Amino acid sequence: MITRRSVALAGGIALLGVPGIVLPQSMGKVSRIGVLGLGTADLKNPIWAAFIDELRKRGYEEGRNLAIEMRLAVKDPKTLDTLATELVALKVDVILAAFGTPSVQAAKKATATIPIVMVTSVEPVRDGLIKSLARPGGNVTGNSIMGLELLVKRLQLLAEAVGKPTRIAYLTTRSATLQRHFDEYQTALTAAARLIGAQLQPQVVDSIDDLGSAFESIAGQRADALMLDNPAIFYANHKRLADLIARYRLPAVADGRPFAEAGLLMSYGADYVDLALRAAIYIARILKGAHPSDLPVEQASKFEMVINMKTAKTLGITIPQSILMRADEVIE
Repeated sequence: MITRRSVALAGGIALLGVPGIVLPQSMGKVSRIGVLGLGTADLKNPIWAAFIDELRKRGYEEGRNLAIEMRLAVKDPKTLDTLATELVALKVDVILAAFGTPSVQAAKKATATIPIVMVTSVEPVRDGLIKSLARPGGNVTGNSIMGLELLVKRLQLLAEAVGKPTRIAYLTTRSATLQRHFDEYQTALTAAARLIGAQLQPQVVDSIDDLGSAFESIAGQRADALMLDNPAIFYANHKRLADLIARYRLPAVADGRPFAEAGLLMSYGADYVDLALRAAIYIARILKGAHPSDLPVEQASKFEMVINMKTAKTLGITIPQSILMRADEVIE
């Protein structure tokens, strides 16, 4: 299912839906941003608010000189290719690839000329999105995150918070397993789990509709804890995932504050508000004449950890002080 005139922003991240904007012809030049993403709508998301506010500070305002064309794949990442083609046909000035590598790949497949700004990507060089961080070349630039390092860090934080789990389920998607770096990541995570005395138990879903059977399998394997991979489709369905995790009483960690706010034990990852703000800066520079090939890709430099103490109490877990002292926020 595809919803038009709605938008998802994240990184691998935030979700928002707003109507398309029609501006009078008399208002002069109107810059058009195409937003390509996944998920459902959330008008109150602070990530989108940061993006829009930064554009406004740099002279671009909806209803005055800015229009946003939004294409959102509600459930199936496979529809991103079609949505990207639609944005290219609309001749937008720049495409915001709002949901990690899949959205960037779809946009890049659809156009080699329209600038593409990544809110987040994991391995942009290895995945062939850019030539290098310093000199991206082509029509793609934006933000990158240290995917493997963050996954290993989440695994370590979860183990420290829970108290030496012996079986850690790792939920990921079929599309994630097809990325070039997946086998390397899997090997590194398995080794990291072994170092803390745990067995990593991968669980792969083909689509969000497979979550029910996936959690039955995780329960059958008697997992002590759960770590979520960070594909955009999980972020877009974080409330549904949180409900399932609560039902199976699993201490879990994921990438992004919304997961902890929805009820997971903890979240740790890049600060997506900061990434959205930086994406807006890239877009403003491009709209003012900069070429993406001349704008170095920046790696995330701000990170945040959120602990949900209500969930910890429900699960009977005592979070060590060493974890609490490092948390950016504790939900009581």
